Amino acid sequence: MPPTPCIDPHVSAGPPAPAPTPAPRETEVSERQALSRARHDDPDALETRFRASTPGHRQAMLTMVVRHLDDEDARLRESCAWALHVMRSDTGDLDETAVDGLIRLTRDADDDVRDWALFALGRGGRTPAGRVDVRAAFFENAAHENPRVRREAIEGLAQLGDLDALRVAIEEFDVDPETVEAAGQAGDAGLYGPLLRMRLRGWSLTPGGARSPELDALITSAIDRCRP
Repeated sequence: MPPTPCIDPHVSAGPPAPAPTPAPRETEVSERQALSRARHDDPDALETRFRASTPGHRQAMLTMVVRHLDDEDARLRESCAWALHVMRSDTGDLDETAVDGLIRLTRDADDDVRDWALFALGRGGRTPAGRVDVRAAFFENAAHENPRVRREAIEGLAQLGDLDALRVAIEEFDVDPETVEAAGQAGDAGLYGPLLRMRLRGWSLTPGGARSPELDALITSAIDRCRP
């Protein structure tokens, strides 16, 4: 039983004692639980909180996630990749700390972790420009045996304007609009046939079977730009 507090009115209790600093192990467990809850309980809350935070607090949040990139639990590492993916600026850009962490995770032993990391660097948002290590991470995974990992790597390269990756992505995948836009910007005649065949496969159709005017205009523009 804890000791009875002093209640003698003539004895000063003094200022309240500071709260005890959590032990490192307690902090680690708390952070791991927070990462898991953030992803599974309310995925939108972390993104909202991050964007509403001060620059200093944003960096502290990123640093906390990076501390767990080598955790023995693959599901937690996957949650880390997801967290770095949603921790973006108001314009959708990734912080350099997040980019560095995601590149590390593109070499993870678990395919689901790699998949998320590559998605975050590529199709999940604006691919950081000028980072040769991002391009290298995509190249390293472009021939991966897991088809989901391979797709994310190839589409990441495609959105960086790599012509070989653009051809493979357009021929093999139901690519994102960003990849079609990248093909149009490339304006390479070698992409004309693959784009035309993708349009004929119904790329611009909605799930209900109707043609989307926006997607149809996008692929038509890309085809015209690549026309020999």
